[in-house]
Amino acid sequence: ICGNEGRRLGASAACLSMSSASAALKASKPAQHGYGTQGDAKIKLPANDAPRGQGTLLQMRLLTCTCAAAEGFDLAIASTVLVLMQESFTMSTWQTSLFVGVIAVGQSLGALVGGRVADELGRKAGMVVVDLLLVLGGVILALAPSVALCILGRFVQGLGMGAGFVCTGVYMSELSASSHRGAVLVLEDMFLSVGMFIAMFLSYQVLDLTPSHDTDWRLLCFFSTLMPAASALGLLFGGVPESPRWLRLQGREEEALAALHMVCDEDEARVVQLRWKQDDEGEGHAAWDEVLSPTSSSRKQQNLAAGLGVAVLQMICGWTVLLYYCNHTLAKEMSDHDAFRGSTCIMTARSLGVLIPLLVIDRVGRKPLLCTSAAIMAAGMGCQAFLYHSGSSPYLKVACYSVTAAGFSMGLGAVGFVLIAEVFSNRQRGKGTSLAFFASRMVSGVVTSGFPFLVLAVGLASTWSLFCLINLGAIAFIILVVPETLGMQLEEMGAEAATKKQLASC
Repeated sequence: ICGNEGRRLGASAACLSMSSASAALKASKPAQHGYGTQGDAKIKLPANDAPRGQGTLLQMRLLTCTCAAAEGFDLAIASTVLVLMQESFTMSTWQTSLFVGVIAVGQSLGALVGGRVADELGRKAGMVVVDLLLVLGGVILALAPSVALCILGRFVQGLGMGAGFVCTGVYMSELSASSHRGAVLVLEDMFLSVGMFIAMFLSYQVLDLTPSHDTDWRLLCFFSTLMPAASALGLLFGGVPESPRWLRLQGREEEALAALHMVCDEDEARVVQLRWKQDDEGEGHAAWDEVLSPTSSSRKQQNLAAGLGVAVLQMICGWTVLLYYCNHTLAKEMSDHDAFRGSTCIMTARSLGVLIPLLVIDRVGRKPLLCTSAAIMAAGMGCQAFLYHSGSSPYLKVACYSVTAAGFSMGLGAVGFVLIAEVFSNRQRGKGTSLAFFASRMVSGVVTSGFPFLVLAVGLASTWSLFCLINLGAIAFIILVVPETLGMQLEEMGAEAATKKQLASC
C-alpha cells in the first residue's frame, strides 16, 4: 500500500513495510456491523464507513462561525459606542484610551484562561464559556451608569474574545480534514468580518432611532448578546461532537474514534488512526515549560517562533487602530452619518477580502497569502500617510482605508488564524495557541492605547508611515521564519523532516 509512493517520496525508511501497513489499515477499517479493532480491543464505530453526514459538519461550523461573528460584532461596536457615549459621559483622553485598550488586556488574559479551559474541560466546553462571557460583557455595557462600568464591560467582552480566538480556532482545526482545513479555518475570520459588518450596519440604522444617543449605543450593546446566546444554546443542546484529538489526549480512545468517524471520511480517518498508532507524543497535554522551551525538536522551535510572530504581526500591522479609531478620526472631518457610512464601507471591504483566501488557501498555501497581505498593508499605510500629509479629501481616505482592510483580510487576518491554529503539535496546540494570542493581545493593548498619544505627538501622517515600515519588516519575517503547512496532517506538526511524511502515501 505504501511502497511505491513511499519510494517516490524518498521516505521508504520512515514508512511501514507493505505487510504491516496493510494489516494496520485493515485493523483500522470498520467492520460490517459497526465495529473496528485497535490491537486486540474492539472499538465501536458508526455502522457505515462514511461520516455520519454533512448535517453534523454544517451544524458544527454554523455554531463556531456564530461565535466568531459575535466576537467581530463586539470588536466593531467600540468605534461607534465611543462616538455615541460622548452624550452620556464626558470622557478624557485617558478614559478614551482605556476604554479602547482594556479589551486587549481582557483578550490577553482570556487567551490564557481559554487555553487552560480548552485543555482541561474540552474544546466544546471552552466555546460555551466564551459565549457566556460575551453575553455578560454585553449586559454590563448596556446597563452601565458610568465610564468605569463601561470599561469593565469591555474588559469582560475582551476575556470572551481572547478565549474565543483560542477555543474556536483549535476546535475547528481539530475537526477538519487536511485537504480543506485552511478554508474551514478561514471561515472563522470571514464570520469575524461578517460580525463587524453587521455591527457597522446596525450602528448606522440605530443612529437617531431613539430620542437620545445614550439609548442608541445601549441598544447596540444589547444586540451584542444575541449571537453568543444562540451559539451557547446550540453547543449545549445541538449534539455537536467533541474534538477527537482532545478525546485521544484524555485516553478516551473509543470516543475519539467515534468522533473521528463523525467528522472525517473513511480515508482521512484511516490515515489519522495509523498516525495515532505511531505517534510518540503519548497522552496528556504539554506542560508550559515544554511549550516555552521545545528543545526536543528544532521544528517545534520554528513553529513556536512562527505562531508567536504571526499573532503579534496581526496586532502591530495597523489594522486594530484602524478598526477602533476609524469612526473617531473620520468624524473629525465628516458628519457622524458620513463617518458611519465610511466605516460601513471599510468593514464591507474587510468582509469581501476574506473571500480570496477562502477560495485559494488550500491550493496556493499560507505563505504567499501572508506575504501579499503584508505588501498591500504596507502600500495602504504609505498611501494613508501621503493623504494625511497632503490634506486630501476624507472620502479618499475612506477608499484607502478600505483597500488596507481588504489587504489585511487576505492574509494577516484570515490566514494568520489558520497558521496559529495548525502550526503547533496536538499536545501543544491548546497552550501554544493560548500563548500566541496572549502575546498578540498584550501588544494590541499597547498599540491601541498608545495610538491617541502617538497621534498627538507626531500626527497621523507620521503614525501611518511607521505602520508602513512595520509591514515591510513583516514580509521579511514571513519569508525567513514561517513554515508552509499546506496539506499537512495535524499529527505531523512538530515532526522532523525525516519522518513527517511517513504516512503521506497511505
